Amino acid sequence: GDQHQRTIDTMNRLGIVLNEQGRSMEARSLLREALAAKRATLGDRHKETIVAMCNLLSLIVRRLIHHDDVYRHEAEVLCGEALPACREVFGERDSNTLQAMHLQAALLTSSDPEGAIELHRELVRLKRDTLGARDNDTLSTMNNLASLLSKQGDVEGARGLWQEVLSVRRQTIGGRHPDTLTTMSNLAFALKEQNDLSGAVQMKREVLSLKRECLGGEHPDTADEMAVLGMWLKELGE
Repeated sequence: GDQHQRTIDTMNRLGIVLNEQGRSMEARSLLREALAAKRATLGDRHKETIVAMCNLLSLIVRRLIHHDDVYRHEAEVLCGEALPACREVFGERDSNTLQAMHLQAALLTSSDPEGAIELHRELVRLKRDTLGARDNDTLSTMNNLASLLSKQGDVEGARGLWQEVLSVRRQTIGGRHPDTLTTMSNLAFALKEQNDLSGAVQMKREVLSLKRECLGGEHPDTADEMAVLGMWLKELGE
């Protein structure tokens, strides 16, 4: 009855809180129990069951990202069920479906990078349509896609995305925001990979100047930027 569903929902919420507190083993046990109860009482294709599935999947994928590979099979099985269920029940553009796609892409990053790239391309398209091209979630997905492309050797594709992300971030959150500075650093490395060392150095100088202003000259991030810039200047003969 309703009381039983409230108990399951409480269990699910507690599992999420425990996960946020870093108590992932306890959280996983509760989220598994909540999912099993939702399946038993509401069925596999009920919206609440699918959301519970995604909650458990999110925890497991996060553990995998931190190199806890023992959960990979469970994550793959859950992903194989969660994403089709989300598409069928919620629709392609729903936030639950986008989250399931994001988790699937994260799962594929190490085992099937090309598959992860294709999912990220689809995510970028859908998020642009639903959230807008200037939304931070859209920009984060574009940044993730750029990183994947760069690792797979498509530096030109990565550079184009980072340039677009940088342009929007400068307009929306400002040139001094940490996310903007990270994008600038990524773009500088892409320029260097394309043998545009002078362009990379120019971008790196700007990053260093801004980090000195924002963080101070003694901050480790500022020191790292100085070290990289120093190496690049040596390559230029300066």
